[in-house]
Amino acid sequence: MRRYYMSMLLAVFLGGLLASQAMGQGMRLSPEERTKALKDSLSLNAVQADSVLKIYKETDKQRQELFSSGQGDRQARMDAMRSLGEKTDAKIEAILTAAQKEKYEVMKKQRQARMQQFRRRSQ
Repeated sequence: MRRYYMSMLLAVFLGGLLASQAMGQGMRLSPEERTKALKDSLSLNAVQADSVLKIYKETDKQRQELFSSGQGDRQARMDAMRSLGEKTDAKIEAILTAAQKEKYEVMKKQRQARMQQFRRRSQ
């Protein structure tokens, strides 16, 4: 049990490190990089990793369409981005095992905390 918690803590730390590095550089990780990070953190099998990669690629395509359209106000785009993120999370969760979902929930909470911290700094 202790080994499980240590590996989960390490996975969360590495995920946070990758995310903070990407934010510090001002660039988004590629779908391949995000898939690799998730594969390492959650011990995804090959089928799951392929599915996650497809999900991330589709999400990036939709995100680019949102930005390139330039339509609507800022709040509408933010709402659309939030919705897209929630849909992406739901798709990923659908292919995870129960144990992987628990780890993913921890990662999502940490991601939300980092985003809140980032918003506070930029205000």
